[in-house]
Amino acid sequence: MTDEAKTKEEGAKVTKEQRETASLSAKDIRYRERHNNTVAEFEQYKIAAEKEKETLSSTVTNLSKEQQMVKDRYIDAEMKAAAVAAGITDADLVKLIAKDKIAIGDDFSVTGTEEAVQEFKAKKPHFFGTEKKVASSTNAKVPEKEVVTKVYAKDLTDGDFELKMRQLKSGQRL
Repeated sequence: MTDEAKTKEEGAKVTKEQRETASLSAKDIRYRERHNNTVAEFEQYKIAAEKEKETLSSTVTNLSKEQQMVKDRYIDAEMKAAAVAAGITDADLVKLIAKDKIAIGDDFSVTGTEEAVQEFKAKKPHFFGTEKKVASSTNAKVPEKEVVTKVYAKDLTDGDFELKMRQLKSGQRL
């Protein structure tokens, strides 16, 4: 082989090696760019997720506070109703009744209000009257419970049915 042929052959090898190196460098650059883009996207998602987490956390905190406020108001209303039914003379005195034994369930069922009112009544009987009232703003008495019996029209005679109908039309209680 001549020198010139060897030089061409070596030049071809160099060129081939350079092309392979250039090809690998281009692939490497593309992978690095893809990696950098992926990392950047991940960081953006991470930041967005943190913001969303903070927003949800503050929303949960606010809703918990609101729920507790609603429960407290509901307990206060139940306490006032129980105290009025027990005959408290002034509805403002309900605030003095201890609420530590009162519990409220998830279904808003309140337990312990009557016991708390009775304890308060035992300690401070002069705050209570003898009559039960319907509301704290009026002096109306709680009506006594009436025994209600069911009457079926099919069981009545014609005369009894007509009498009951006249009573109903005139507004009388049956």
